[in-house]
Amino acid sequence: MIVRAGIGSGDPCKWAGRHVMFETIFFTYGLLASFVLSGAERNRKLQRANPPMLEYCGYVLLGCSAALSLMLFGLAGWQALAASGAASTFVGQ
Repeated sequence: MIVRAGIGSGDPCKWAGRHVMFETIFFTYGLLASFVLSGAERNRKLQRANPPMLEYCGYVLLGCSAALSLMLFGLAGWQALAASGAASTFVGQ
């Protein structure tokens, strides 16, 4: 499945003038999340401490997920303001 990120007119596969490969990003994130979660679960069952690198990768995934969540929440709020016409007062138009 190809995710199209077209903004405005032009090529729908381009975003800010660059070709974006969301499939690769999502696939890499999924592989890393699967690796971290399965490793943490295995260590929990064996009652061992997690290696530092596994914990660091887990914290990076947590941070990326939280940042993306906040950005998407902000975008949704901005779109709601734009639909109501209130966003033009913030931009100065």
